[in-house]
This record gives sequence, structure tokens and C-alpha cells, in this order.
Amino acid sequence: MIGGSGAAGAPSCALTVRVPMRYEDITPAMHVSNAAVLGLIEEARNRLLRYGAVDAAGTPAGGLLDVDGADRAYLIVQQTIEYPEEVRYSVEPLQFDFWIGHIGRSSFTLDAEVRADGHPQVAVRTESVVVITDPGFTGAVPIDDALRGRLEAHLTEPVRLRPRPGTAALSPAAR
Repeated sequence: MIGGSGAAGAPSCALTVRVPMRYEDITPAMHVSNAAVLGLIEEARNRLLRYGAVDAAGTPAGGLLDVDGADRAYLIVQQTIEYPEEVRYSVEPLQFDFWIGHIGRSSFTLDAEVRADGHPQVAVRTESVVVITDPGFTGAVPIDDALRGRLEAHLTEPVRLRPRPGTAALSPAAR
């Protein structure tokens, strides 16, 4: 299920995707394993980019990459995941609030906060670097004006991730 307005705390331009947890995602301690969270992020990201979204007014908007009928290929070249809270198994789906944190020449960052559906606290923060490629996946191609406009509608401050141990926090300009 994909919806429009983000949860409390998520940017107003966020697009929401809900993905059910699967029984096989849990450990004997009844929490969702980190590897399973990565798979759930991938599923939610693919739903958002390829299969459709609904804007804040509830209007179907198609996949985020579905602009002007062009068939765009993409690769994920970096994935950062932070777990501020334990993800406990629930029959309720996880809620992924996605937005764009940066747009470059041929790539953009797709940021997200993940919550147990109906809960205000963020369980997972993630940032994916998405590169637009040619259909044969042989090289990056520039983001065209139509896609850039679509991405800019969801552009806001990057997700706040903790700095790596032993490094200074990067300023938004350095990202």
C-alpha cells in the first residue's frame, strides 16, 4: 500500500509505502533481523520507484521514476541503514516515509524513516544513492528535466544519520 502524507515527524513532501512483515523475518527473540530489514527497505523502495505512489491529495501518481512514459533503469550504489530502535514483529505493516535528500547530475538520494505502523518513534533511518543508468546498465545517464522536476517535488533536507565513529559529521554541502 502506498500513501501520500508522511507520519508525524516526516517531511510534508514524503511519500508513504507500507510493507507487511513476514513471519520468516523474525528471530527467536521476536525482532526483525537486520538482513530482513534490508530486504523490506528494498521492497518498499522498488514499490515507490516502479509501481506507484499516491500524492498527499490521494491522487495516483505512478512510480516516482514513471515520468513521461520513459523506461528508466537504475542502480543502488550505496545504502546506509541506522537502527535507532529495535524493530519488533507485528501483524501491522511497517511504514516507510520516503523523500529526496539530494539531486545530482545522474543520481539522487532516496531518504526514509521507518516506523511500526501507527507508532511515532523512528525504528530505522536509511539513505539510498540511486543512479540513473542506460537500459543496458553500462553507465550513468543524466537525470532529464521531467524526472528532475518530479524528484524536486519531494526534495527536502537529507535524513539525519549519526556520523561514523571517528569522523566528523559531514555538512549537507559535503554530501
